[in-house]
Amino acid sequence: MSRQETERKSTIKAVARKLFKQYGFRKTSLDDIARIAGVTKTTLYHYYPNKEAIFDDIVYEDALDIFNRIDANLDAALPADKKFIQFGRLLLKELQAHAEELKHVPENLIEYSPHGRPIIEKIKLIFRQRLESILQEGIAQGIFQSPNVQITLDALVAMGDFIRMPWLIDNPPEYCQQVFEEFQRLVLDGLRTREK
Repeated sequence: MSRQETERKSTIKAVARKLFKQYGFRKTSLDDIARIAGVTKTTLYHYYPNKEAIFDDIVYEDALDIFNRIDANLDAALPADKKFIQFGRLLLKELQAHAEELKHVPENLIEYSPHGRPIIEKIKLIFRQRLESILQEGIAQGIFQSPNVQITLDALVAMGDFIRMPWLIDNPPEYCQQVFEEFQRLVLDGLRTREK
C-alpha cells in the first residue's frame, strides 16, 4: 500500500471512529463516513468491504493498543505468579478507563460503541494469548501446574467474563479492584504447584 493509500485508509478509520463514538454503530452509515472523510463510496469500498469491517478494524486496533500499553508496563523480570497479578491489575486499570469514558454514553450506544461490548470480545482473544505466555512461563518455572493448558486457559477466560462494561460502570473502582484481586487470589491458589 502506498503512503497516500495508507493515509487515506487512516483518515477513513479516524472519521469512522469519531462517528461510531458519537452516534454508535447502527446510526453511522457508509455514506456519512465517505462524505466526512472526503472520499467516494467506491474509494471507501476499496479499503473496506462494509461498515462492519471498518468497525472491526477500529476495535481490534484499540484492543491492541490496550495490550501494548500493558506490555510496556509489565515487568518481564517478575516470576510468573507476580507477573500474573501485575498483568491483571494493568488490564483492570485499562478497562476501568474505558468504563469511565462510557459513563456518559447512552446505554443503547454502549453495545455498538468501539469501547463497548465489541472491544471486550477482542480483548478476550488477545488476553488469552498473553495469559498463555504467562501460564507457560509459570509451568516452566515450577510455579504453576496445569495438566491441560488449553482447558486452563478456557477456564480462566470464562471466569474473567464477569468483567463487563456495565459492571465496571455501575460499581465504584475500589470495589471492582477488590473483587478483581480476590478473583486473582483464587485463581493463583488453584494454579500454584502444591508441595508433596
